[in-house]
Amino acid sequence: MPLGLYSVSKEVATTPSGQIITPIIKPLYVNLANYLDSPKTFKDKINKILLSISIIVLPIAFGISATSENITHSMLGSKWAEAIPLIEILAFVIIPGTFNSFLNEVCTVLGKVKALFYFDVFLGVITIAAFVSLAKGLSIEEFAQLRIAIGLFSLVAMFFYLYFSYKLQFIRPLMLILPVFCSAILMYLCVLNISQHITINNAVLHLIVEISIGILSYGLTMLLLMLLLKRKLKEYDFLWKTFLEPLINKISRKFQ
Repeated sequence: MPLGLYSVSKEVATTPSGQIITPIIKPLYVNLANYLDSPKTFKDKINKILLSISIIVLPIAFGISATSENITHSMLGSKWAEAIPLIEILAFVIIPGTFNSFLNEVCTVLGKVKALFYFDVFLGVITIAAFVSLAKGLSIEEFAQLRIAIGLFSLVAMFFYLYFSYKLQFIRPLMLILPVFCSAILMYLCVLNISQHITINNAVLHLIVEISIGILSYGLTMLLLMLLLKRKLKEYDFLWKTFLEPLINKISRKFQ
């Protein structure tokens, strides 16, 4: 029963990874190999992709966690109430998973396939050792937390590997992602706090309202951050000029 509960909860929590996140971010690094001849441009491209990934992945992960109760009731029914705390935790699995997937792609583009294999073996040994030594006696929720911790360890290890093997910066990506992270947390808190005051008995309608609150709060916060940071950080300026400015201009023309 616990294994089935964990499996179903993980499936629900990570569904957006395959259905939404992957189709959106995959085109971002299709032509990454074209920039190999210019290390500076290549690193700049990676930073822009990492920022783009964070803008997509972080709100989805925090959003699933914040709305886990109504997601469970809507998708699984009230009999699966035990899955709520698991989905709330496992929603964050998609963060290290998505970033690790991209960094693996970077290693492949750099021709580090053999090193990537050894790296995967090393992480596999670490994962097995961690579960064997720590998983015994853990609750299913603590087991899920351990799963996320291992994913984050893998992500940090990959960043360090790329730093020492290719001098890929990790301080700048962290600086770029931090405002997005803060926006996602603010959205998370808004959804949780406002949801407590919503008196809708229908789980699907309640979920729709929660999603709307999340989109509105995150969207407005990110729009403000873009306006503030686009003059100081070229990656934010790139996203503004590439995506938001054309969209705003298109909307403005429709209302003229």
